[in-house]
Amino acid sequence: VKRLKQALRSTNTVVITTYDMVRAMRDHLIPVRWGYVVLDEGHKIRNPDADITITCKCLRTVHRIILSGAPIQNHLTELWSLFDFVFPGRLGTLPVFQAQYAIPIQIGGYTNATPLQVQTAYQCSVSLRDLVTPYLLRRMKCDVMTTTPDEGGGSGGDKQHDIDDSKDGGMDKMDKIVLPKKTEQVLFCSLTPIQLQAYRSYL
Repeated sequence: VKRLKQALRSTNTVVITTYDMVRAMRDHLIPVRWGYVVLDEGHKIRNPDADITITCKCLRTVHRIILSGAPIQNHLTELWSLFDFVFPGRLGTLPVFQAQYAIPIQIGGYTNATPLQVQTAYQCSVSLRDLVTPYLLRRMKCDVMTTTPDEGGGSGGDKQHDIDDSKDGGMDKMDKIVLPKKTEQVLFCSLTPIQLQAYRSYL
């Protein structure tokens, strides 16, 4: 604690810590005016009512960045919580966000949703996308993996590649196979009468 207090007196202090330490040292960190606050694995503040979420949102800074590979895991309220840290007020208050976006989008995804509810959900999704897109920077594997393992290695890399081919029958050539783009589909399956009876008896 003493070392942290001494470091915070400096104008060029960089603090790298954990979420548990942020929560434990909140009384020392919140009063400081930070140049930047960067949350790695930022989805840890996806619960708007969690103590760590409230603590992070109290940090005094105008530059806030979240790094996350899974910003949304369950429902859109998590997205609201992340944006409430990065850009407070951008998506409105939580009740307003739920009424205008989360609930209509959720209802439109049900199997028994009416055509109007589906259309409303789509319009809400497009509107929400337009609100958040300017503040998102998404990186995919295809953006960073621009070369194959045997490229850019010079003659040495090519030689090693030839040796590997002779040993395993060219199995490493499988790495060059270009797979089709992955697609995801959501399929709704109705319960059979027996399954429905078992489900109701369990409840």
